[in-house]
Amino acid sequence: GEDWRLTDSMRSFPSGHSQMAFCCAAFFTLYLQKRLAPSSLKLLRLVTQAVLVVLALACALSRLVDHRHHPEDVVAGSLIGSIIGLLAAKTIITDETNWTRKIN
Repeated sequence: GEDWRLTDSMRSFPSGHSQMAFCCAAFFTLYLQKRLAPSSLKLLRLVTQAVLVVLALACALSRLVDHRHHPEDVVAGSLIGSIIGLLAAKTIITDETNWTRKIN
């Protein structure tokens, strides 16, 4: 009768929700940094980046509050996601990328 607890505990590490949330937040934060850098939309960029990070944190904290993961699962997922997001952004978003189209 207790076999489901063992099976459920093995699916806990790392938190996939935290990993995906931080991966997206890291990637789009760097994307906005590069994409909106020369424009006069710096306040919009800063607010949007802050919202992305807060939403990723909210996702990670919800996994703890809902008792779906242990703190180390969420921290590991968040770190892995952040690293993957940063590496993806660094790989995809280069100085040679065509940034001539303006965002209005």
